[in-house]
Amino acid sequence: MATNVAAPTTSPFVQAAQGAKTTYTFGKRIQERAERKRIEEEAQRAREEAEAIAIRVAERRRIAEAKYAEVDLDGDQSISRSELATLVLQILTEQGLELDRDVAQDFAAKQFDTADLDKDGRISFEEFSTFYFGLIEDLETEAVREELRREDARVAAERAAMQDEYDAQDMQTLIDLLHVLAHPSVAPASGTKLNFRLRDKSAHPAGAPAHTDERTTRGVVLDLNMHEQRLITPWGAYPIAYALTFPGYNEGARRSRPEAEALDGLNTVSFYYYLSRPGRGSLLRFAKVPDRTLFKVAAVAGRAVESGDVLGEKSVPLSNEGHAALRKRFDAALAAAGPPAPLGDWDLTEDGRRSGADPFLVNAVLGRTVVVDDHLLPLLESRLRRTAYRPRSDVLRAALALSRNDLDEAQRQRQEYVRNLDRLVSERRGYSTRDHCAHALAACRWDYDVALYLLDHESSVDITVKAIEDRVGLASGLGFPAREDIVWQVALARGDQAAATRAISDRWASDVRMMRETVRYAPVDALLLRSHELMHPGRAHVERLMAAYNHDGEYVTHLLEDAAFILTEAHELGNPSRLRVESLVRHFDFDEVKVRAFLRSAQYIYQNRRTVGSPTRAEIEHYLAKFDYNQKRALAHMKRIWRFLDPKAPLNPPMPTDAQSVRRLFDGKTVRHIAADCELLHREKGTVLPWSRRSVETALDCTTSDEEAVAFLLKVLKLHERTPQLPRWELEYAVARAYKEIHRRGGPAELPPPIERSKTPEGTHSTAPPPAAAPLMRVLDGPKPRALGNGGPLGATVLARLDGPGRRPAS
Repeated sequence: MATNVAAPTTSPFVQAAQGAKTTYTFGKRIQERAERKRIEEEAQRAREEAEAIAIRVAERRRIAEAKYAEVDLDGDQSISRSELATLVLQILTEQGLELDRDVAQDFAAKQFDTADLDKDGRISFEEFSTFYFGLIEDLETEAVREELRREDARVAAERAAMQDEYDAQDMQTLIDLLHVLAHPSVAPASGTKLNFRLRDKSAHPAGAPAHTDERTTRGVVLDLNMHEQRLITPWGAYPIAYALTFPGYNEGARRSRPEAEALDGLNTVSFYYYLSRPGRGSLLRFAKVPDRTLFKVAAVAGRAVESGDVLGEKSVPLSNEGHAALRKRFDAALAAAGPPAPLGDWDLTEDGRRSGADPFLVNAVLGRTVVVDDHLLPLLESRLRRTAYRPRSDVLRAALALSRNDLDEAQRQRQEYVRNLDRLVSERRGYSTRDHCAHALAACRWDYDVALYLLDHESSVDITVKAIEDRVGLASGLGFPAREDIVWQVALARGDQAAATRAISDRWASDVRMMRETVRYAPVDALLLRSHELMHPGRAHVERLMAAYNHDGEYVTHLLEDAAFILTEAHELGNPSRLRVESLVRHFDFDEVKVRAFLRSAQYIYQNRRTVGSPTRAEIEHYLAKFDYNQKRALAHMKRIWRFLDPKAPLNPPMPTDAQSVRRLFDGKTVRHIAADCELLHREKGTVLPWSRRSVETALDCTTSDEEAVAFLLKVLKLHERTPQLPRWELEYAVARAYKEIHRRGGPAELPPPIERSKTPEGTHSTAPPPAAAPLMRVLDGPKPRALGNGGPLGATVLARLDGPGRRPAS
C-alpha cells in the first residue's frame, strides 16, 4: 500500500529571504546595466570629443600654415623680427587696439622674444603655430588689453609732460633745415623755393603756419606731391614749391638749370631722392615715407632728428581751441629757439665767424663737388703754363671737381691726365686722334685701362650701350641713367652686358623703389585735391581702396564720386557709413538709383521696427537682400520670425487649458497660436528665453511650416543637451544637413541656399561646414534611405534619428 508523503513546506521566513535575494539580484543587474550604459556613453562622448579636438587641431594647423606663408615675405622658411613685427601690428589693428607707435613697436619686440623659444633669432613654423593662436587669445582677454591701454596712456602722459621740450627740439630742427635750404649755395641746386617769409638775416620763420589741418607728431616732413608741396611741422604746414619730375610722372614740370646740372652729375632724378639714399651724410639727410611723397628730416647740421607721424590724414579740421593751442605752442618754441647750428667747417670764415654765404656748402650737403671754385681756375692755369700742352678749361674744372677744389691735388690730377692721354695716343698708333682719346678718357673718368678698352672695342660697346638704353625705365629697374654713366659701366665691365646692367640696377635701386611708389600713389594725391567734393574720404581710406583695386585710379574715382553723391542725402537714408555706401555701390554695379532705393526702404523699416520685433539695421538690410529687395516679402518674413522670438498668447480671450486649441488673427488670417508650440522651447519655469533671430531664420529656411520650424529648434535643443561643448551654430548646421538629406530623398522641399552668416555671441558663423560637426553628421546620416520616407511626421523622423544611432522610427 502506497504511503502518501506530504511535500515539505517552506517557512514564511525562508520565502521572504528568497524573495529579497531575487529582488536584490534583479536590482543589482539593473544597476550594472545602467553603469555599463553610462560607461559606454562616456566613452562615446570621449571619442567624439577627441575626434572634434583632432579636427580643430588640423584646422588650426591649416590656418597657421596659411598665415606663416603670408608673413614670410622673403620666403626663407623662417620669420624675422621685422616680419613678425608687421604681423603683430596688423593683429593689434584688427583687434581694435589703436596704440601709440612706440607702444605697439615695443609690444611687437617683446612678442618676438616670446615666440623665439630656441633663441636662434628666427621663428620656425612650430614656434609660430604655438605663438600665433596664443597671441590672439591673449589679446582677446580684457586683462592684456587693459594693460596695453595703460601703457599707451602712460606714454601719452609722458609725451604731454615733455611737449615743451619736444617743441623746442622740433623748432631747432626747422630752423636748421631752413638755414640749409635757403642757403645761396644750396637753394639753386635743390630747386626748392620757400613760399613763406623768414625773419631778416635769419632762418627763423616770421610767423606760425597758416594751414594747421596737416601737422606732425614729431619732427619736420616735406610733402612733395605734384599738386601741392608743403613743409609740415608739428604746428602746421608751410607752402613751398618744388618740381619732382621724371619720365612718366609730372613731365609737364621743369626743374631749374642749376638743379639739372647738379643732378646730371649725381645720376638721380631728384635732390631729395639722392639725399634719401642709404649712407648719406649727416649734414642733411632725409628718409622717404613708404608709399608716399613724404620726406622726413632724418639728420640736419650733423645731428640725428627724431620724427613721428603725419596727422590730418582724415581731413578733420581743428576747432578754434585747437588752433589757439597750436599757436601758443609755436610762439613758446620760437621764443626759446636759438640761432641755427654751425654747419661745420663749411659755415665758418677764417677768423671763426659765422658765414651765411659759403658758395660750396652744397658740395658738403651732397658729398660730391658739383660747384667748382672759379677763383682757383686762374691759379691752376698759371701753374700749368710751362707744360707742353695748353690747359683746357673743361679739363681744369674736372680736375678741381675730382680734387674737391684742392689746388695742389687738382694740379696732380691734371698732370696724371696728360700722362694717360699721351699713353692712349701712343697705344692707339694713329687709329684715334688726340681729341678722340681725350673724349674717351673723360667718359671713363680719367681711368687709363678702362679708356683703352673703350677705344679698342668701341663698336661693341656702342651696341651694348644701345641695348641697355632701350631697357632703361622703372619697369626694368634700371632707372634713368645718363649715357655717359652707361658707357662707363659697360667699359668697366669689359663689355659684359649682364654685369653692367646689374651695376646700374644696384646704383638706381633706391631711386627706382621711391619712383615706383611715387607713380603708384599719384592718383591718391589727385583724389585728395577733390577732398571736399568727395565728402572728405581721407588719405588712409583712399590708399586702402587703391591697394584693394590694384591701383585702378579710374575705378576708385568712380566709386568715390558715386558714394559722395549718395552721402549728400545721408540724413534721409539713415546716415549710413561711407564703407557701407561704397559696398552697396559695388554690389549694385554703380547704380545710384538702386542704392538710394535700398537705403530708403531699409530706413522706412527701421523707423517702424517695433512692429516687426525691433531688428537691427544690419538685419533689416540682410532680409531685404534675401528677398531680392522686396520690401513687402521682407516685412512678412520679419513678422514671422518675431512670432517665434515673442511667443506670447493673446490676453483676450484668456488662454484655455488646452494650448493646442488657441487661435488668433495674424495678417488677417485665423491661425493656431505659435505659443502652443514654442512653449516646448522654453523650459525655465515659465520664463521666455528668446532664441537668436539667426537661429529662427535658419529653422524657417530649412523647413516649410511653423510646426516643422519648432521641431527643428527642438532638435537643436536636444543636441545641445547631449553635446554642450559645441557652439549652437554648429548644431544648427548639423540639423540643417539632416533636413536637406530628407528633402533630397523625397521630402517636401529642398533646402534653400545657405545664407550669409554673421558674428553672434554664440560664435562666428560661416557657410562652410564646421569641422567639429563631422561626428554629428555621421550620426545624422546613419539611417538607411528607406527609413527616411516613412515614420510619420517629419519632426518625428528627425527626432528619432537624433535620439541615437541605433534607434529608427517605426515603419
